[in-house]
Amino acid sequence: MVSRHVDTGVKPEHYPLVAEALLPAIREVLGEDVATDEVLAAWGEAYWMLADILIAAETQAYEDAAAA
Repeated sequence: MVSRHVDTGVKPEHYPLVAEALLPAIREVLGEDVATDEVLAAWGEAYWMLADILIAAETQAYEDAAAA
């Protein structure tokens, strides 16, 4: 995933934009009775946990590519 993100130019500032689109889409698809505020909060926490890991790995990959 990191390689693909680096290949396509994903940057840390893209992650909030994805979150802004993803979480409402989850609610739209699942419906408000399933995608409660608590469920969306959990999805948000999971998303940002993964995003933080990816951002760190992608930052390192960009630095490695620049140094090569």
